[in-house]
Amino acid sequence: MINKIHLAHNKVILIGIVLSAIFWIIEAAMHVYIFQDGTFFQQILSPETHEAWMRSIVVLMFIAFSIYADSIINVRRRAEEATRQAYAELNQVLDTAADGMRLVDNDFNILRVNDTFSALSGIGKDEAIGRKCYEVFRGPLCHSPACPLTRISQGEGRVECDVEKKRSDGTTVPCILTATPVRTPGGKLVGIVEDFKDITERKKTEAALRESERQKQAILDASVDMIVQIDKEMRIVWANKTAGAILNEKPENLTGHTCHKVYQNSDTPCPDCPCKRALESGQIEHGIKYQPAMNVVGESYWEDYGIPLKNESGEVVGLIEIARNVTGKMKAEKALRESEEKLAGLVDSITDLMIMVDEHFNIIWTNDLAANFCRTDLVGEKCYTAYHRSNENCVSCIVKECFKDGDVHEFETEIVGPDGKQRVFWGTASVAARYEDGRPRAVVEFLRDITDRKQAERDIKILKQQMEFILGATKTGLDIIDSQFNIRYIDPEWKKLYGDPTGRKCYEYFMGRSEICPGCGIPRALETKAITVTEEILVKEGDRPIQVTTIPFQDDKGEWLVAEVNVDIAERKRIEEEKRKIEAQLLQAQKMEAIGTLAGGIAHDFNNLLTGLQGRVSLMLMHTDHSHFEYLKELEDIVQRGAHLTKQLLGFARRGKYEVNPTDLNELIDKSSGMFGRTQKEIRIHRKLREGIWTTEVDASQIEQVMLNLYVNAWQAMPEGGDLYLQTENVILDESYVQPFNVKSGRYVKISVTDTGVGMDKVTQQRIFEPFFTTKEIGRGTGLGLASTYGIIKNHGGIINVYSEIGHGTTFAIYLPASEKKIVKKQKASETLLSGNETVLLVDDEDMVIDISREILQTLGYQVLSATSGHDALEIYAKHKDTIDVVVLDMIMPGMGGGAVYDRLKEINPNVKCLLASGYSMNGQATEILERGCSGFIQKPFNMEQFSQKVREVLDTLNSK
Repeated sequence: MINKIHLAHNKVILIGIVLSAIFWIIEAAMHVYIFQDGTFFQQILSPETHEAWMRSIVVLMFIAFSIYADSIINVRRRAEEATRQAYAELNQVLDTAADGMRLVDNDFNILRVNDTFSALSGIGKDEAIGRKCYEVFRGPLCHSPACPLTRISQGEGRVECDVEKKRSDGTTVPCILTATPVRTPGGKLVGIVEDFKDITERKKTEAALRESERQKQAILDASVDMIVQIDKEMRIVWANKTAGAILNEKPENLTGHTCHKVYQNSDTPCPDCPCKRALESGQIEHGIKYQPAMNVVGESYWEDYGIPLKNESGEVVGLIEIARNVTGKMKAEKALRESEEKLAGLVDSITDLMIMVDEHFNIIWTNDLAANFCRTDLVGEKCYTAYHRSNENCVSCIVKECFKDGDVHEFETEIVGPDGKQRVFWGTASVAARYEDGRPRAVVEFLRDITDRKQAERDIKILKQQMEFILGATKTGLDIIDSQFNIRYIDPEWKKLYGDPTGRKCYEYFMGRSEICPGCGIPRALETKAITVTEEILVKEGDRPIQVTTIPFQDDKGEWLVAEVNVDIAERKRIEEEKRKIEAQLLQAQKMEAIGTLAGGIAHDFNNLLTGLQGRVSLMLMHTDHSHFEYLKELEDIVQRGAHLTKQLLGFARRGKYEVNPTDLNELIDKSSGMFGRTQKEIRIHRKLREGIWTTEVDASQIEQVMLNLYVNAWQAMPEGGDLYLQTENVILDESYVQPFNVKSGRYVKISVTDTGVGMDKVTQQRIFEPFFTTKEIGRGTGLGLASTYGIIKNHGGIINVYSEIGHGTTFAIYLPASEKKIVKKQKASETLLSGNETVLLVDDEDMVIDISREILQTLGYQVLSATSGHDALEIYAKHKDTIDVVVLDMIMPGMGGGAVYDRLKEINPNVKCLLASGYSMNGQATEILERGCSGFIQKPFNMEQFSQKVREVLDTLNSK
C-alpha cells in the first residue's frame, strides 16, 4: 500500500512539469509572434516576462499540488480500506483457529486473543486485552532470555518451543508455542502472533508409550533367556540384560557386532545356525548348538530359536533370537544314558520281578527274572493276562491308579507261577516314564515273592488273634516284670496307651512313684511262688482303678519273672457308684412323691374349706354395714393367704401349674427382682440377662413365686447385706445330662441365682427341697418356699440344682424347656359382678361347697339345681337337660370323677356346657377334659366376682353359638 502512495506522488510531479513546459512554450511562441522584430530574447529576459513566467510557474505548481493532494487522499482511503480488510481477515483466522492465538505489540501488550486461547487459559477476552503477555497464561520462560517474544524482539525469526503454561485456576497445561513476527516492508517489527497448541493428550500418549516400553523392557530384561534382535546381516540391533550378563558385556556395547563373532568368536555363522536358517526360510527355526565363546565355565550348550521379523510386504528384515542355556539338560541326558546302561546291568542281577507296562496295560519290558518266572514272550501281552490268566482288567488295578495320580502304590497280589500254583507277591508300582507334557507314559512294577513269609505271618496272626481275643474278652492288659521291677514286655493294647516302656521301672512308669508301691504283689508272688491279687490305681491312665493278678513263672534261663494280668475295673466302680446315686435319687424321689401326694390331698381339702369361707365372706360383703366391712375384708385377705399356702403345697405336689403361656423370662426376672430390690436396699442386685433369650411356656405367676422364694432365701442368707447375681442363658442339654432327672434332652433356658451369703453344708443341701424343712427358728418359717419351688420347676418339666459351700454363698440353677411359640400379652381380668337368669346344675361331693355356690348363684339371679355325686348329677341332667344351661362340675369326687361324669353328659347332650371346678390346677386330668370339649375351668378357692365371671363366660359362649 505504501508503494502505491509513492507511485501516485511521482505521477503528479511529472504531470506538473509537463504542463509548465507546455505553458511556457505557448507563451514564448506568442511573444515571438507578437514581437517579430527580433527582440524575443529581450522580451523573455525582461522583468515583465520574468514576472509572467513566475506567475505561470506558481499557477502550475498550485494545480499540480491540488492534483497531488487529491491523489494522496484517495490512496490513503484505499490503504485504510485494505487495512480494515486485512484486520477482518486476521480476526476471522484467529476466531476460527483450533489453537489458542493472541496478538501482542512491540511492548508485549496483548492486542487480540481468540476464543480458543480464552478457553485454554481460563481468562476472558476482555480481561486479557491490554495486559502484558507475561501477566496472562504465564510460563517458566517468561522474563527469561529464552522467552520466544524476547528472542523475536532481538531479531530472530519464527520461534517454536514446548512450554507449560499456568491457567487462571492454577493448573498447568503443556503447549507447543509458535511465535511469528509481524514486520513492515522495511523490516520494522510491529507485532507478534503467538500460536498455542494444547498437547495434553499427546503428552499422556507419550507417557503411556514410555510406560509400555518400560514394562516391555522390564519383561524382556527379567527373562532368564537371552533375547537378541538381529538384522539381515546378522548384526545385533538390541539385547536384553540377560544377554549382557551371559556375554559379560553391557547390552548397548553388543549392538553392531555380528552374533557369530560375539557368540563363537567366528567371522562366519555356524553351518547349522538356526538364525541363519530363519533369515533364509522366513520360518521359525530351532536347534541346539555348542557355544564355546559364551561366558560359561566349561562346556556350554544352548537351545536356540530364530523368529523372523517381516515388514508390511512380507519381506524378512531381521529376527528375534531366543537362546536358553541347556548345558545342565544335555549333561543330565548324557548322565541318564550312562545311568541306563549301568541300570540295565543292575536290573538283570536283581532278585525281584520287574515289569514295565504302558497306559493300555501292555507289557513293554521285563527283566530276565520276570521272563523266566512266567515265560519268555511276555512283551506285548496284557499284564492281567500274564499275571492272572484273565481276559479283563483287575477290579482294583494298581497300574490304573498310578496312571491316574502319578503316586507310588504298594500292593499285594497273587500270580500263577510256572508250576500252576498261586504265589503271593508284595510289590510297588510307580511311574517310570512320562511324555513331554508330563503325562505318565509307562509304569514299572517291582514284585517280590513273599509266599513263605505270608504263611508265617498268617500263623502268627492267628496265634496273636487268639491271644488278643482272650485278653480282650476279659478286658485284660498283660505285662511281664522281672525281680528288679523292670518292665520286660507289655501287650499291644497297653502299648497303645503307654508307648513302649520296656526297661523302665513299673512303679515309676505306671504309678508315677520313685519307689516300690505299698502292698505291691510282686515281692510276695516271687517269695511265695503263689498267685496274688491286689487293687491299684494307675496314675499314668488318669487314676484308673485296676485289679492286678500277679503270676510268678520261670523263663527258659531259669530266671523268675512275674506276669501281671491287669483287669480294668473302672467301669465296675463307675456302675457301683451310679447304682448308689440312682438308689439315693430313687429313694429321694419316692419320699418326695409320697410327701407330694399327702400335700396335694391336704391342699385339695383345704381349698374346699377356703371356698366355703370365701363364698360366705363375699356374700356378707354384699349385705353388711360399714362397721363390719373392714373385718370382712381382713378375713378375705386371710382366705387369700390360706389360698397362697395351698398353692405352695400344690406347687410342691406338682399340681399347681394353673395358666401356661409363652413367656419372656428376662422380662419376668427383671420385673420381680426390681420389686424385691426396692424393698431390700441392703442387697445389691446384678443382672446379666442374655439378649435373645428363648421363649418358655410357663405359668408366669408360679415362676414369679419361684424367683421370689429364691430372692428371700438369698436375703436371709445375707443378714449383713451382700450381692445377688441373676443370669439367664440359652443352653442345650444332652441325653447324658438329663437322664438322672427324667426329663427330655434339647433346648433349655437356664436361670442362675447366686448369693454371697453364708452357704450350706451337704446335709442341708440334701434336704433343702423337702416340705416343712427349715433352718429357721420355730415360728419363723413354714419350710414350704423351696419345696414349692422344687415342685413348680418339676411340674414344668424342668430341673433345679443347688451348689453351695459354707462361707462361699449359694447358687440355684434352674433349667426350663424352651418353646417355639410367640409371646402374647395377657389382658387384665375384670373384677365386676356379672348376673343372669339361666339354670345351673351344681355337682360337688362337699355339701359346704354346694351350699355356698348355690347361694352365690341365686344371689346373682340364677336358677340352681344340685347333686352331691356323679350318679345323682347324671339322673338330674337326664330329666332336666332341656332347661339346664350349664353344669358346674367338681373334678375330684369319690365313685365317679369329673372326667367320667363329663363324658356321660356328652352322651346325653353332645352340646352340653360344663365349667370344671377343682382345688387342683388345670394341668393333667383337667387339661384332658378341656381338650375333649369342656367349656372352662375355675380354681378353688374363688371369690364371688371370679365365679360370676366364669359362669357368665361359659353361658355367653353358649348363647353366641
